Amino acid sequence: MDRPATFRSTSLLALFLLLAVPAVGQGWEWPDRAENLEVLPEDTPPQQLRATMIAFVRGLGVRCEHCHDDSAGSRLSEMDFAADTKEAKETARLMMRMVQRINGDDLAALDRPPADRVRVTCMTCHRGYQKPVPLDDLLAGAIEEEGVEAAVERYHALHERYGDGYAFDFRPGTLNALGYRLLGEGRTDEALTIFHLNAEMHPDDANVYDSLGEAYLAKGEAERAEALYLRALALDPSNQNAVQKLREIRGAGD
Repeated sequence: MDRPATFRSTSLLALFLLLAVPAVGQGWEWPDRAENLEVLPEDTPPQQLRATMIAFVRGLGVRCEHCHDDSAGSRLSEMDFAADTKEAKETARLMMRMVQRINGDDLAALDRPPADRVRVTCMTCHRGYQKPVPLDDLLAGAIEEEGVEAAVERYHALHERYGDGYAFDFRPGTLNALGYRLLGEGRTDEALTIFHLNAEMHPDDANVYDSLGEAYLAKGEAERAEALYLRALALDPSNQNAVQKLREIRGAGD
């Protein structure tokens, strides 16, 4: 008999919990009463504390040592959970207060029926990644710091790790937006690299070839642009931008 969805979700969470926070065999158990709580109530029961910590693990894709003092060792039995030695712990408290305010005040003020109300959690923004930055912004930062080739390597690494999940938007529009951002800044060669990456990752998407053609036009290589617009039309005969650009290219060649 098929289990209800809620049962399956709970079972999966329990499995993840055992993998993410392996207390068994480490001589450590969840305390009956937590110390140094500033956002959660002081009498928070162990089960609720455990669920909250696991939500952090899942939401940010981190482990306990991200926030907690592991200077004596990374085993749970060696960590000083009450210590405030890491900045990330205070950041977590700030984020918890923010979420409480959004759910308790801001969203509650909306005139929505209960069924349409949404609760914000860590996963809402982070989606399993520590720093909730859109993929195009993350890659743009990598270009500024290390160059466009490093950004391409970063994209492939992120795609390999997160491509089957929802931490980042790997659809064609993300790289397209970054490419046009670079093109608008006059950084044509970097834009071409990003558009080529998009075509590599999405070879059946007509729009990526349309955009790549536009970058080659900006570079003054009309012949290559023409071939790309033709490819875009072969994939999507309704692409009016490609039709117009081909007219302009061929008109200029008369």
